[in-house]
Formats: sequence, C-alpha cells, structure tokens
Amino acid sequence: MIGLGIFGWRVRSLTVFGFALVAHLSSTQGTTSSLAGEIGAVAPGWDIPRQLTKGIRVNTAQFLPDGRLLISGNDSVIVLNADGTNRHKLFSHKGVRRANMSPLGGSIVLDNDFDIFLADPAGVRIRPIANDPDLFEFATSFTPNGRHITYVTIDDATTTYGIWIMNPNGTNKQNLLTRALLI
Repeated sequence: MIGLGIFGWRVRSLTVFGFALVAHLSSTQGTTSSLAGEIGAVAPGWDIPRQLTKGIRVNTAQFLPDGRLLISGNDSVIVLNADGTNRHKLFSHKGVRRANMSPLGGSIVLDNDFDIFLADPAGVRIRPIANDPDLFEFATSFTPNGRHITYVTIDDATTTYGIWIMNPNGTNKQNLLTRALLI
C-alpha cells in the first residue's frame, strides 16, 4: 500500500490516465470506512477529488482503450467513464473478485471463488476455463496482445504456488514457475 493520504483517503494504487489521477482507495481508519475499496480521481480544474464508485466495493479496476474504467465489485462487472459518469452494469456473476477485458475487447476473464471464467462483454455466455479442484486459481490478466491469459495457482496439499499461462479458451496451460509458499 502506498503511504500517501489524499483528503483522508489512503491510496492503494495510482494510475495517471489522460487528464485524471485515479486512485484505488482504502480507509485511513481501517477497513470500516465507506471509502474502503472505492475509486477516486483528481484532475485539473476539480476543486476536490471525486469519488467515482460510490456504493461499489471495488476489487479491481482497468482502463479500457476507449478511456472508460472496467470495474469488478459487488458481484458485478461495471463500466463507467473516467470522471465517474455514465455508469453501466455489464453483468452480475456471484463471487467475481477480478475482471480483466481482453485488449481486443471481445472477452472478459474473471476470477470467481478461486476458479477462472471467460465471459463475453455482455455476460451472456460465461464458461469455466480453469477450475482444478485441487488448486486455488486467481490473479488473472490478459497478455498485452490478448493471445494468452496469465494466472496464479496455490496448491494447499504441496504448499506451492505457480505462475501459469493459457490460451483464452482454457487450452494449452503451461506452468512458467513453481515455488514453495513461505509459511
């Protein structure tokens, strides 16, 4: 966590995008604040920072090529303008922890209860692509060219973690790294 405070907000991460400085926030008073997990932004000409995601406990946020934000939180995947306007829920899916849009825009990879799913942008078709019952699978991200998905696994039985890569359809899973967990 970055030890930077902005108007009583503790900043977890910062992104400069276009005109705005966007921050993933947590409370300066612990996790009980209504701002915990929110997204806020400051930009030239704004008198005070704006809370962009009021009422959404944000798990992840990603800028899309068109400048909008893709957010996962409250079991939903949401898109909104970088200034917080034009909020639109794409779809709901119970347990969504992380959502990441393909750079090509045709699909969204989801972490959900330690399994990985692929969804179309409207959420009409959601299917599992990694759901090994012996592993916790999470921390998904598309590669910059959109041809692969990277993810992390934890195996409780062997107390190891791994970094993996696979095709977006769930095939050709390759372990890039395996290490023992430090417990």
